[in-house]
Amino acid sequence: MKGKRTDFDFGSMLMKNKNLIIVLISFIVFLLFFIFLQRTCEYHFYYIEQDQMFRFSANYFQDKIVRPGGFALVIAQFLLQFFSIKYLGATILSILLTFIVFVVGGIMKRFESRKEFLILSLIPSVLLMYAQFQFNYQLQGTIAFLLAVVALYTYLMLKNYSIRLITGLVLTVLLFIFAGSVFVLFAVSALLFELLRRNKKWYLSGTFLIVATVVIVFSIRTGMLGEFKFAALPDMYYNNLLKSPPYSIFAWLSMPLCSIVAFVSPYLNNKDSRVKSQVFFSIGFVLIGVFIFTAFEKENNPESTKYKKLDYYSYTSQWDKIIEINKERTNNYLHLNILNRALSEKGELADRMFAFNQNGVYSLMVEGNVPALLTDIYFTMGDIATSQRYAFEAYISSQGNENPRMLQRLVQTNLIFGAFPVAEKYISLLEQTLFYKKWASAQRKFLYNDATVESDPLLGNKRKGLHPEGEEYNIFGIERDLEDIAAANPSDKKAIEYLGAIYLLNKDIVKLHDLFDKYYNGKVLQKMPRSFQEAVMIMSVNFPDVLDKYAVSPEVQNGFYGFNKDVTDNQQNYYLKDLIFNKYGNTYWYYYMFK
Repeated sequence: MKGKRTDFDFGSMLMKNKNLIIVLISFIVFLLFFIFLQRTCEYHFYYIEQDQMFRFSANYFQDKIVRPGGFALVIAQFLLQFFSIKYLGATILSILLTFIVFVVGGIMKRFESRKEFLILSLIPSVLLMYAQFQFNYQLQGTIAFLLAVVALYTYLMLKNYSIRLITGLVLTVLLFIFAGSVFVLFAVSALLFELLRRNKKWYLSGTFLIVATVVIVFSIRTGMLGEFKFAALPDMYYNNLLKSPPYSIFAWLSMPLCSIVAFVSPYLNNKDSRVKSQVFFSIGFVLIGVFIFTAFEKENNPESTKYKKLDYYSYTSQWDKIIEINKERTNNYLHLNILNRALSEKGELADRMFAFNQNGVYSLMVEGNVPALLTDIYFTMGDIATSQRYAFEAYISSQGNENPRMLQRLVQTNLIFGAFPVAEKYISLLEQTLFYKKWASAQRKFLYNDATVESDPLLGNKRKGLHPEGEEYNIFGIERDLEDIAAANPSDKKAIEYLGAIYLLNKDIVKLHDLFDKYYNGKVLQKMPRSFQEAVMIMSVNFPDVLDKYAVSPEVQNGFYGFNKDVTDNQQNYYLKDLIFNKYGNTYWYYYMFK
């Protein structure tokens, strides 16, 4: 018919279909969170997955659920196990944060917020996202926050005040039981709603805070929670020994702030203008985006991010990737520890170690509170007793008091020692998990079967290095331990090369000479690795006969003579160190003279 409009108006359809708009906006928010988290936190997700362990066990469930906030903890640990799978960490956290945005937006609507101010519903999720960047902040805190805002939204939906009052009291107690200290946030927010809406009986809602105070005092007096901060603040969801990051408390404070802004927003400008609203919303969105990237620049720690990536590649035995990442010279001892372990696992430690920025014996193993790293290094060396000690230390010090990666190491070390009942106990724990069950079950073939252990390429070789008299290592220091391991198992290339590497980095040529005398022409040192050959050339300055005892390639010999000539010819050169580095920076000679 003439004059009838027949073209499809997609914009009009969106305006009429509010549900479609909500779904579209939610998807966009989810997508933005996902892209940002996946690009910035992929290896952080792998890293924190190792610090807690969900077990499909009645004992596990009972132990967790009886604690205040136990339900949120169980849900968090259940979700965390999926963080080991690529993309799932970012996906799960993005869903949680998007859901919080959606619920907070609904709460603001109950406060009759103008539409353009709903952009503020992003703030709690953004702050929680940054809190989640902290290794010691538990996912339980984000789950608990979500439970609190869902409870608050449910409370606000009730129209009858008497029913709302009773529901609020019940939810206050239930949130403490199931979600933990976040119940205080609910109580304050519910009271604020009644106060702002000018409910004539708003003062009755003060009973929420009275009940909350009673619960806090009761939980501390009975020993359920140790301190006030764990009963009433976000500290409950953070490592008990450390100070909670500001982002978590800011996320809590943002809830009443959003509520107040939502309430006063209709009074700010009564003239409704669609263009003005869209401009305000866009400006708010841009400002939040600027905050996200500014805060990220402030919080981003490239050294920590690199370590988490190296740790993941170490755990998954991707040695070549570790070496590739460290081609750029680093002074970080933790990075060097993992690099040198990767070189050792590839059988290249004594050949290639000086192609990288070695800086003393701490380049091989640090001293400090890094038991998860040290258990790997000592295991590679063959010092099984020390590896086991550090594995157990890392296991009991993890946030969830269980660590699947350390349990795997404890299984291996106890199988090597022949402590089969202990190994079986740890295998049983891992068999209660979703992603470690298969590995654990495969270890059962070694139980109570020494012949199978000894025939295994990994476990059998490590068992050969055990002290023949059953004495523990780590009494007289790592050098003595490695000497004993090498004596017990002369075919252990890793132990011998690590021992030689220690002597090289300590510039202990005498001990290095003794090592060569003992193992040269044996299975490990049939062909001298490059750095050992370079050390022989240094020995030859005072003991020329060593060149007759140990085979040194013409290339290494000529290189050493050239090194000596360049040093002699440029002794007065102020830039001698840089000059020699440019030509010989990947040799032991440079390390020996200039470090």
